This record gives sequence, structure tokens and C-alpha cells, in this order.
Amino acid sequence: MDCLEPPYYILYVLVVSRLGNEAGRYQSPEFGTKQELQDFLLEFKEFFETDGRHRIWIGATNNSGLLVYDQHHVIFAYGPIDRFERILENRGFREQPFSFPAPHCHNYHEDNDQHEKTLWTIAIGQFIHLMTMIYMIDIKTSADRIVHAFQASLCYSPNSREYSNSYNLLFVAEEK
Repeated sequence: MDCLEPPYYILYVLVVSRLGNEAGRYQSPEFGTKQELQDFLLEFKEFFETDGRHRIWIGATNNSGLLVYDQHHVIFAYGPIDRFERILENRGFREQPFSFPAPHCHNYHEDNDQHEKTLWTIAIGQFIHLMTMIYMIDIKTSADRIVHAFQASLCYSPNSREYSNSYNLLFVAEEK
């Protein structure tokens, strides 16, 4: 987080819930200081580190960088890569090839259900659920394939505190 400038936000991505909570993306209110962000992360550290039901994105609201901690316990860093590399090297890390074991599994431990419940009670009520609506439209192409056209997302910008829409091409589907 030393490469990210405050204020910060967290995007909590719930992939699987054992408690019936809706899978989706949930964006936090701003964390004004590094200490506020660290306090939140430390409060749920055990849950984040020992369970595969989620991903955690930590970003700076000025878009200076983004850290993504996934269910494989890997941190993906986006932004000032040179600064990230220097920090890691100074802490004894070195660049080397790695791979995920295949096959592998993701655990959703019953012991962590209480952590999910606490997170839902304390934090998610303050987070904004980023809703994704899928719109399917058929477009015929010259290759006589059908393109199922786009996904619309309702997004929240922590900078402007406004909602905006984004549209993405999803996939090219079946032959007709």
C-alpha cells in the first residue's frame, strides 16, 4: 500500500457465500488514511487469508494504483510497477517463475462463516453493491454467427460519488 496515495477504497468481490449472501461486487466508502484501511484489513485478516469465497481489491481513488488479492493468495499490482518492484526487492522478494498447482481447490471453511456474517453486519451495509445487469441482444454477423452483445454495469465512482454506466462486449456465441 506504500505505492498508493490516500484516500483509498476497497472492492470486496464475493464469489461464493455459505450464508446465502448475494455474490457480487461491493465497494466501500472512502478510507481517508492508510491507518483506517489497515485497521479494516486487520479486523478481517484471518477471513481474507484463510477462505476462498472472495477477492479483495484495494485502490486509490485518484487511480494511482490498484492491488488485487485473489483466492489463490496472490497479490496483483497495477499502477507504478517500478515502485512496487523496488518495495518488494527491499523486503527480500525476487522475481521468479511460479504457477498454480493443478488441480487445486478453493476452500470455504465453515469456521469462517462467522467472519462473513460479521463482515456483512459491520461493513457491507455501508458498502455499495455494484449491480451488473446482463442484456442479451442478437446481432447476425456475416459469418452467420450470433453475437450476444453486451453487459451493462452500474458503477460508483468514489471520486465524484456518482453512478455511471459502462458497457462491455461479452462474448461471441454459437454458430447458427
